[in-house]
Amino acid sequence: MDPLFSYLLGYGGLPGGFNRRRSSSKKPKKQPKENWFERLTIPQNKELCKAAKLRYGGNKKELIDRLLAEPQTSKYGPEGHHIGINVEMLKGMCRERNLQVTGAKYDLVLRILHCDNDSTPEGATLKRAATDVVSTVDAVSGEVVEKRVPKKRKKAAPSASRIYTRVEKKIEAVKQKKYQ
Repeated sequence: MDPLFSYLLGYGGLPGGFNRRRSSSKKPKKQPKENWFERLTIPQNKELCKAAKLRYGGNKKELIDRLLAEPQTSKYGPEGHHIGINVEMLKGMCRERNLQVTGAKYDLVLRILHCDNDSTPEGATLKRAATDVVSTVDAVSGEVVEKRVPKKRKKAAPSASRIYTRVEKKIEAVKQKKYQ
């Protein structure tokens, strides 16, 4: 193959070609984080400290050490495939407390800590799940027991286009029956 032709096509390891190798200066790999708190920003760690009623001053390392030393928050720190608490477990914990189960891991942990410590910030309300109170009579003691159960969602109203197609189908069905 002609060198000029191969240069124009970009073959043969020439400058700008497809076979061009990258320079040997690779970016160093990021070190894996030891715990979940290291992935969070300083303001997020401070919020967790406030929710757990811990001191929230200092640098990131001090905040993380404080969170890991506290038994209430240390269980959220470890990360790994079979260790630590994952999002599904956190959602289950939120359901037990009748809390909203949407959001990232940080939101769920913060919601749980606020609920356990009654430390909701001023002017804010704790996001609770929509629940109904169901009263039942205990068979053994005969007492009335009230239990909170999640509300059942109503079906969403059909869109205008869906209603239009339903009406069209009914009109067609009536026309076919009328002239048969």
